[in-house]
Amino acid sequence: MNDPYEKLKRLKKSLPTGVMSAADLLRQKEEEPLPEYPDMTAFIPGEVRECEAGTCFVADEIFPFNDFIGNYPIERLQSLQSSNLLKTFDLEEGENPEGPILFVDTETTGLAGGTGTFAFQVGVGWIEEEGFRVLQFFMRDYDEEPGQMAMIGELFSKASMLVTYNGGTFDLPLLRTRFVFNRVRVPLMEIPHLDLLPVARRLWKTQHGRANLSFLEEKILEDVREGDVPGSLIPSLYFQFTRGASPRTMVPVFYHNRMDIVALAALTEKALTCHREPESIENEWERLGVARFHEKRGREQVASEILAPLRRTEIDPDCWHLAARTQAMLCKKLGDLDRALDLWWEVFHHGPFDPLVYIELAKHLEHKSKDLDEAKQVVFTVFEKYGIEPDPETDEGESLFGDDLELDSGPKYDYSEGVRGWRDDLPSRYVDEDPDQVGSPKSVFSPPRLTARFQKELNRRYARLLRKLRAT
Repeated sequence: MNDPYEKLKRLKKSLPTGVMSAADLLRQKEEEPLPEYPDMTAFIPGEVRECEAGTCFVADEIFPFNDFIGNYPIERLQSLQSSNLLKTFDLEEGENPEGPILFVDTETTGLAGGTGTFAFQVGVGWIEEEGFRVLQFFMRDYDEEPGQMAMIGELFSKASMLVTYNGGTFDLPLLRTRFVFNRVRVPLMEIPHLDLLPVARRLWKTQHGRANLSFLEEKILEDVREGDVPGSLIPSLYFQFTRGASPRTMVPVFYHNRMDIVALAALTEKALTCHREPESIENEWERLGVARFHEKRGREQVASEILAPLRRTEIDPDCWHLAARTQAMLCKKLGDLDRALDLWWEVFHHGPFDPLVYIELAKHLEHKSKDLDEAKQVVFTVFEKYGIEPDPETDEGESLFGDDLELDSGPKYDYSEGVRGWRDDLPSRYVDEDPDQVGSPKSVFSPPRLTARFQKELNRRYARLLRKLRAT
């Protein structure tokens, strides 16, 4: 009566109709046929690949070196070396310096990230002897994710570095989460990673106003996609596919992902060439972007030499304005105040109104030239440009700009609060402290909005000049 096997038999007989024991349920699951997936090969060249973790569909395409993407010859990709990318963009070498450079782009079920977001397609491109190869790992349903992640993880483990577009904040964190969920061990944090988005912003956004990948492909590579799909529609197309829609639904998604990877590789090569050979840059906006790259890394002398050839009468007026104010601040940091002063006066007389330049001139006139009348007039002009009256009764306090010409990190005045204070007849383009945040390109610049903090500092400077003039 105490035999446990007899008790289990009695319990099994007492189960309600339709209820199965765990052992029978597992046995039935093992006997179930594999799920039937739609045939992708009828519309997309590729094959189903299998590993220990499972299966997924893999599309495979090679772009031969004699091919072009827009006006860009694919053969130029042969010059890409991970050592050059790592050195140029200040990245540390990884464990596989001889491995391939992998260009990675994902298509996901949403942009929220987190555990509920899947990378249903991961495209990976690299350079081979025959050309530029692109593999696209696609899960036909969610149960193919273990196989998909295992195959991608094996590929990543051999890479010398990864290149993405906004991958630092989206693609790689998402892949890291999916690797963990599928128990795929990939030292993702130890693989050198270049996110090309900040580089592209400095090189091309200021001129063109936008920096999304497909837009730059059209503007920089002069390639117009045919049969593409907007990225915002891609998740819904995948949901339709998983609910039974034809594999034809995914054809534009594969095309979009594939062209993103090829464009990413081409723009990476162009960006690397600009940074390694700045003397060969013909586009003044790209030259300005490279100079800013070096400036942010404390290489003021290199940045100054890159900007030196630019002349006001030979380049785009907007570019000259930004280049001149950047060059002036570089000269100030390097101790060449005479050259900085010449540039500030040139912008003052020939460029649009720029508060940074006016304030720097006022500081120099007050502390170095001792021309207090001229310094007061320059500060008063700033009030006039914004259409407000000075208030010299403002109390003295800690200066926002500083009272001397010591080498500092550049302009620190704040444009982040307050209301727009410029007059309607002022030009319409912003001049922003952050070069990555300059808005859409227009013909001329306008001053930043007037903030309460900025106005208070102007009043302090104006009051101090008045007191000095009375004292003399």
